Amino acid sequence: METIKKKIERYLNHEACGSDVRDIRQWFEKDEALGDWLMAGIEASDARLSASVDSRIRGALAKAMCESAATQKDAAAPARRTWSTLRHAVDVAAAIVLIAGIGIFIIFHNETPYQNPLVVSTGLGQRSTVTLPDGTRVAVNAMSEIAYRFDETTGVRGVDIKGEAYFDVARDPAHPFIVTCDNIAVECRGTEFNVKGYADDDNISVVLNDGEVLVSDAVTSISMKPDMMVRYEKSGRKFTSQRVYAEDYNDWMNGTMRFNDERLEDIVKVLARNYKVHLSIVSPELRGEPFTGSLGDGSLADRLQVLTSAAEASFKMQNDTVGYIYKETKSK
Repeated sequence: METIKKKIERYLNHEACGSDVRDIRQWFEKDEALGDWLMAGIEASDARLSASVDSRIRGALAKAMCESAATQKDAAAPARRTWSTLRHAVDVAAAIVLIAGIGIFIIFHNETPYQNPLVVSTGLGQRSTVTLPDGTRVAVNAMSEIAYRFDETTGVRGVDIKGEAYFDVARDPAHPFIVTCDNIAVECRGTEFNVKGYADDDNISVVLNDGEVLVSDAVTSISMKPDMMVRYEKSGRKFTSQRVYAEDYNDWMNGTMRFNDERLEDIVKVLARNYKVHLSIVSPELRGEPFTGSLGDGSLADRLQVLTSAAEASFKMQNDTVGYIYKETKSK
């Protein structure tokens, strides 16, 4: 079963080869236990589905299975009709597989009929703290936006985020709290964690301070424990995880800038967002230079001095809004 699930994952990600599609079709046609397995998957995920979504899934599954059965009896059916019917059946089967495994993301990111979100946004150099209607406290970093919604039908507390925010989620076992950022979803019932996912970042990161959260994309789910960081690579759609000291990643709320093996080009983005400046790295070899440590609580010039000294580089501010970081050429 694990093998066919992997094939279905590749199919949904548009990565399936011809043999994958053939095997999925044959599996759907011949496996007598398919119906029981899929229905068991739906039953296991009902707690995460709204009544309307659950009804649509069950109806679509029943229709697909009936059409598949009818196609098998009609050996003389045109090849085009057979492919169309099976393609529909495979789509439904694949959707159910994902719902049974990680239904959080698909349902709550695409299906939940949220209305009238509460939106909080910040600009360059700004930070904000807000208490949501459910009692959750959120610190919003510079150049970020959150949109909070509560669905009375499903009881889901949902937040869409662009940028970075720290969540101190009000405990409520009966009502899941789900944060969506780009292609991932973070679910909890009450805990503290940080999410960072700016549009110009290569990765989305989740750092857990307290409690437990479940981080998911369309194919993978990871259960996080305190002092754990999960990173999601946007281009490769892959997760990595590591143990960290969570407090290091929350210092931004106090105006402190601390980094752990971060690339210079990513740190420069943080400085630019917080100081309302445009910073450019002129020397390409500096962009991937790693930095670990604190930039202190000083001015932009003070922090640039610490950063460039560690990288054996220099910086120059053209004016109050434009600056350059470069590697000086050593004269012979």
